[in-house]
Amino acid sequence: ITTDDLLQAAQMEERGMLDRKERSKETWEQVALNEAAMAVAAMNLPNIYDIEYITIAPRAGRELGYVRAQLDSMKFHDGMLTRQSLFDHITVQLAPRAADEIWFGKDQLSTIWAETADNARVAARMYMLGGLSEKHHGKV
Repeated sequence: ITTDDLLQAAQMEERGMLDRKERSKETWEQVALNEAAMAVAAMNLPNIYDIEYITIAPRAGRELGYVRAQLDSMKFHDGMLTRQSLFDHITVQLAPRAADEIWFGKDQLSTIWAETADNARVAARMYMLGGLSEKHHGKV
């Protein structure tokens, strides 16, 4: 058993079976841009640590790859999110949308980033409901 075998087993447990459905070159490019944008944004933010894994290989019937970053478990898993960590999360989740517009232009935006935009909406809702808005916390 090699390290690669263990990594593949962990990925299958976490994300499901590898989806080997054929995709167009354009789809692969969009998925790669989507995941790269998230990784670049995450690497430049203080509340997100190292990128552990990035792939464009879709799993379990999903069209996208994924980026796994090392997070502060106390903040992200125990619900003790700071104002800055929420901003960082929103920034990472919206990075694919920004990259899509920069790379392809406003007229060629796709919905590839819709799921991550949804994640950003959830974080924005937590931000507002948590009393972290400018009204309650001062100017951003």
